[in-house]
Amino acid sequence: LLYRLLRSHQTGANNRPYGHFRNGNCPQCKAPVESAFLRCPECGYRLKRNCPECGKIVQTRWQICPYCEADLKAEIKLKT
Repeated sequence: LLYRLLRSHQTGANNRPYGHFRNGNCPQCKAPVESAFLRCPECGYRLKRNCPECGKIVQTRWQICPYCEADLKAEIKLKT
């Protein structure tokens, strides 16, 4: 019992490391994606990108960089 309690803190319900859990779905094709993915492996949709100001990885859908407060909407408009 003690082993199972300690082990449950290190792995999820399926005894898989937390990093391997499905963390959501691709906004374009709805395929399962993990939080560490930069692109959807099914359709290639860009899930994350680098902030143009500080270079940190941010979600594609974010409008403001949470690290340096750069306006991420302006970059999207310039590229269209």
